[in-house]
Amino acid sequence: MAQSPAMQRQEQTQGTAYDIKTGPLAKTYGLFVPNTINTGAEISAARIGGAGLQKQWFYTANVPLATKRKGKLLLGIGGREAFNEVFGQDIEAVCQELINTGYIQLNPRKRDLILRLEHSGEVVFVDPKEMELRGTNAAYRSFQIRTGSYEKDVTVPRMPFVGAGYGSGDMLKRVMSNLKGNNISETAVYTMNPEHAAENVNNNGIVARASWLYVFGIVSRFYADGWGVDDHFGLRGVLKNAAEGGASEKPLEDLIGGKAVSDGRGIAVVHQKDVSPGVWTLLTAKR
Repeated sequence: MAQSPAMQRQEQTQGTAYDIKTGPLAKTYGLFVPNTINTGAEISAARIGGAGLQKQWFYTANVPLATKRKGKLLLGIGGREAFNEVFGQDIEAVCQELINTGYIQLNPRKRDLILRLEHSGEVVFVDPKEMELRGTNAAYRSFQIRTGSYEKDVTVPRMPFVGAGYGSGDMLKRVMSNLKGNNISETAVYTMNPEHAAENVNNNGIVARASWLYVFGIVSRFYADGWGVDDHFGLRGVLKNAAEGGASEKPLEDLIGGKAVSDGRGIAVVHQKDVSPGVWTLLTAKR
């Protein structure tokens, strides 16, 4: 799918330059600084007044999860850090596994990382029975949200998934108002089918899928259940070779521009206030 000028242009948000690249997730992921790839909530917020973003499908830096504990199936959702832990290494193989089997079986290292992120609150698991999911499809379930009265539909068990796609608090209110203002009276969040997931995860194991946001139209939805990561959807973040006009390819000395000071032990110290947002993003990005 060819990019429109709106998709190609650089976005400016709070001093950070964001770009959009479309293509299979395995092809676009490596173009971006990982800790800048947008979550569903960030894209939903940027769509307020951002007509160009409303016309694009987006992969989001969220990761749907399922685990089985003492035989009980739980559904989970994680943000950018969890997304990067799952997809950030061997992304070609990870995406192919997801396309071929419908799930990513997390290895022990990734499983332990997700458990640590659960402990910190970055990942949340819930009992799907409390989410009042609907549907008959073998692979997924969903729940609806009326944009004009979202408070009635966003229950505590549903909130982690709603927050991943649409934000929380005042931002959720603004996002729902934006959807309603674009003649979308009802949105939906899609999740894995708990029964299907239970057949594909071992006790104490964890499986994962991918997430994306639908375009604005008659409907717009957040899909926390995806496996078709070969689709040509957008990914939004700071490009590795575009921040500071290609700063990621420059030597460290050129990046910091003489702003570093010595700590007396031969270690250069750089303060955030002394460099631009793009350089700080690159300096602090996980490698």
